Parts: sequence; C-alpha cells; structure tokens
Amino acid sequence: MLLKGLLLKASWIADIGTISLLVTASGGVGVLTLSWATRHAIQRFLFERPARLWIAPQHLPKIARALQPAE
Repeated sequence: MLLKGLLLKASWIADIGTISLLVTASGGVGVLTLSWATRHAIQRFLFERPARLWIAPQHLPKIARALQPAE
C-alpha cells in the first residue's frame, strides 16, 4: 500500500498497470529477501513446515507411481 501510494502521489509513472507490476514485484522480492535473511536465524520457523504437519512423512521411501488402465 505504501509503495503504491508513493508512486501515485509522485506521478512518476502514470500507467496503473506498471504501478501494479512494480508493487507485486516488490512484494515478491521482499518475501524472498526476508526468507534469505532468516534462513539460519531463529525466525526460520516462519518458512518451514513443522514435521508433525507434513502430509506424508519424509522418512518413508518414495513409491514409484504408475498409471492404471481404466476399467
């Protein structure tokens, strides 16, 4: 919201599509930067799924899946 407001008030860019692209890209870059910064910090729990919440346990061997013919 802040970046969009600044770009609209400054009127450097008149096209709303370009402003939307810049705001979306800055949001993605911000999340990736935060993820990289907390990779080895205590806050890494923000980007990791707890072991008890995995759908399939990670220690089980991978089962090869094959297509089954329709009956």
